[in-house]
Amino acid sequence: MSDSSVSDLLSARRADLSAVTAALTGRRPVSPCRWQAQDAFVKKAMPPRWRDRCFPLYAPWLRRKLAPGVPFVPRVYPADLPVEAVRLAALHAAGCRVPEILAVDRDAFVMSDAGWTLEDELNPRDDPAACLRWLTLAVTDLTDFHAAGHWHGGAQARNLTLGPEGRLGRIDFETDYDRYLPLPLLQGFDVLLFLSSVTRYVSDDDFDTLSTLCVSRSGAAVRAVLSRALPLVGWLARSSLLARTAPKEARRVRAIARTLAACRADIGHD
Repeated sequence: MSDSSVSDLLSARRADLSAVTAALTGRRPVSPCRWQAQDAFVKKAMPPRWRDRCFPLYAPWLRRKLAPGVPFVPRVYPADLPVEAVRLAALHAAGCRVPEILAVDRDAFVMSDAGWTLEDELNPRDDPAACLRWLTLAVTDLTDFHAAGHWHGGAQARNLTLGPEGRLGRIDFETDYDRYLPLPLLQGFDVLLFLSSVTRYVSDDDFDTLSTLCVSRSGAAVRAVLSRALPLVGWLARSSLLARTAPKEARRVRAIARTLAACRADIGHD
């Protein structure tokens, strides 16, 4: 579905959402609700985080460093609709297992219930084999999602859902990094985010199995991005300045560095 078709679809679903967003606060931007006699969720578009505000400044450098020569056409989003509503509507129309947009206004949207989260099934202390099976399925689902030409932006395990048939779905599409980066770079970040988010659920050996599977199922362009990212992420992981000024981001970078190190043999060298 084209961007203009998505905008038309969402325009037809515009509604006054003030009543269902009244209880939302900055600390709770999403909440269950009832919409037209069905269970749903309402989510308020939040102001960009500091790293998202800074992203346009260093995105050109990332393109040159990690995806040189890769064709890139920036995506343009409507100014009067939440980015996440636009992305979800397009993905749902493409047949992806994401929530359906039921209603939208300038600052919020109502979406269908996506089921429960995959994290509810991940109990490594009780059943490590079952945990590995779920995460292996998640790897296959992510790489199939990429092969169909999509990217997530929030590919951590916490943003995977399970529907009534036990099929994996996805939530949290609020990032708009396709304004600034080409698809292989976005998909490479998805791989790193997913793998770095599952380290606490599996043993080192099982993590090696998952990372090898994920990288081997990724396209050559994504593996090239990961290869070029090796020295950059390693340098950031060792940065004392990042650790002091942004400790949460520093922990994320260190997890990604460990992920890249585990995948080093599989991604090769650019």
